[in-house]
Amino acid sequence: MLNSILALELPGGAQGRLCRGVRIKFIQEEFERANIMSQQSVADADVDIVLKAIDTASGSHNNKVVIVSEDTDVLTMLVGRTPPNLEVFLLKPPSARVPEVVYSSESLASESACIRSHILFLHAFTGCDTTSAFFSRGKLKFCELFAKSDDLHGFAEIFKQTHVAMDTLIDHGLRLALALYGAPKDLCTKDEPAIQLVQKYRAKSYTAAADLQKVDLARIIPTANALTEHIKRVYFQVQAWYGSQAQVETLNPVEWGWEMVGGELSPVTMTQEAGPEEILSKISCSCQTDCGPRCGCRRNGLECSLACKHCDGNCSNQKDVANEAESSDEEEDEGGEENDEGEEGEEREEEEEEFEQDV
Repeated sequence: MLNSILALELPGGAQGRLCRGVRIKFIQEEFERANIMSQQSVADADVDIVLKAIDTASGSHNNKVVIVSEDTDVLTMLVGRTPPNLEVFLLKPPSARVPEVVYSSESLASESACIRSHILFLHAFTGCDTTSAFFSRGKLKFCELFAKSDDLHGFAEIFKQTHVAMDTLIDHGLRLALALYGAPKDLCTKDEPAIQLVQKYRAKSYTAAADLQKVDLARIIPTANALTEHIKRVYFQVQAWYGSQAQVETLNPVEWGWEMVGGELSPVTMTQEAGPEEILSKISCSCQTDCGPRCGCRRNGLECSLACKHCDGNCSNQKDVANEAESSDEEEDEGGEENDEGEEGEEREEEEEEFEQDV
């Protein structure tokens, strides 16, 4: 006998906010008519789905529990939270590119204990639904590196602790980021403030790229300030996955890398400028249409300004614009770079699939 748990996700944005309550009520009423039990999540739905599956499995006698979901977060948490004496399955429906796949909570049974223990941190740190992914830095490669380093295990342990000193958390998170970007072990573990280590490694990476005349700031480790906000969000998310609802409610998201914008939570990218004003003021673009993903300013994490040749700062690349501009093949930036946004998106999708297969 199978007990199936179906994860339903409604659209976000304005449309989702307007109709979500009506749709949820309608779906629940239809389930009741069909004698199907339903539960509305008021917090992190992924957590509720997995915990419900585990609870159902623990109370079942020789029954199989299956979650039906397309969300990698659900799969990762299923592996990270299911006790070793239970087995819960996740069925991922087929798509245009991938056939139907069934995963098990025991998928990582053959992996090292450190990977199983830190799978939720590894997923959140390298990018999940609520945390940013690092440009051109894959999950699997970092997991392989992580499995070989006792030092990294120690740095990651703090993300599972319920009470942490912020300075220590940021220090450990920055050292993990250095490892992600290929910094040597002696630098990651050096007895020196991690902020200074990031600054030194960032400068060294830029110099090395400049010598090759291939400077792409997107591939250089972010500033310590930007990483700090990312680390806060990672900690908040890991706690949401590991902790009880009462425990999570004690954490204020606006103190952990988020801010309220228009009544909704939005990630804080940086609280400081990316560099000195005299340098930032010299960066400009020459986009002939709206400044989308290929814009030189946008690719360097800057807003357009009066120094820009055509837009004069009157474009979509401004802080007060809520949505990113759509990619356009007609745009030309200062360096005439090719549009690789689509390729990067495809790489992310392929990596998600590889990560799921590895899990």
